[in-house]
Amino acid sequence: MTHRFASIASSDKLAYVYASDHHYDGRAPISSHFRFYETCGDGLTAHSPSAPISVGMLADYLFSLAQAMASDNELIDAAAYEVRSGIASNSDIRFAQSVVFKDNGKRRWVSREERKVTASETKRHDRRYEEVTLRHDGTPKGAYNILWRDYYDGIRMLGLSYSIFRYRREVEDNYYSGGASVDLLGWDSVDGEQLERAFECALAVIEAHDRLSNAARGVKSYARQIAEARQPAAPDTEVA
Repeated sequence: MTHRFASIASSDKLAYVYASDHHYDGRAPISSHFRFYETCGDGLTAHSPSAPISVGMLADYLFSLAQAMASDNELIDAAAYEVRSGIASNSDIRFAQSVVFKDNGKRRWVSREERKVTASETKRHDRRYEEVTLRHDGTPKGAYNILWRDYYDGIRMLGLSYSIFRYRREVEDNYYSGGASVDLLGWDSVDGEQLERAFECALAVIEAHDRLSNAARGVKSYARQIAEARQPAAPDTEVA
């Protein structure tokens, strides 16, 4: 399914697409699903084939996506997984930050999946493990290095870095300046604060939808219980 929506920054030139039918192929810098096309000022009419967005287009894409999702639940359902695909759990981040290289002559290996650090030589060739090195230093970058995977595209990288700094702010009560999460990615050509805010806006719409849906289910369940309680009891039947 294809969802089209207007660009906020370039509404006279292009429009965006969330394309569920485009699958990961490793060539899109941000996401195979995040695409754009030329409109030549003709509304949402396409005047060119769609193509994957670039890093420089990501902030406008996410702001525009947030605006479109606010009035389109089907778009939320389609895009929610991709937007959140790189976000790490608090328990994963906590573990990743606890892994710190020790220069004591002993080699160690770490597994994200098993949340385990070991000095066992049997893990040297185990693909679930990687060697603990200087890049594992307990900092946000060190945690990112453990949680990152080589198949991550741009949206997953952004989600991962954002979730690490959100964890530090909300769970560990550590202050950080806006845009710090983007600094981990080395995207020097973009406005880090603006991109982080764009991601927050898109994520907020999705999370608000989750909460509203959860509330609606709770109300519906309660109403059903009340209706069932008001039903007259079935009469007893006597066996002759």
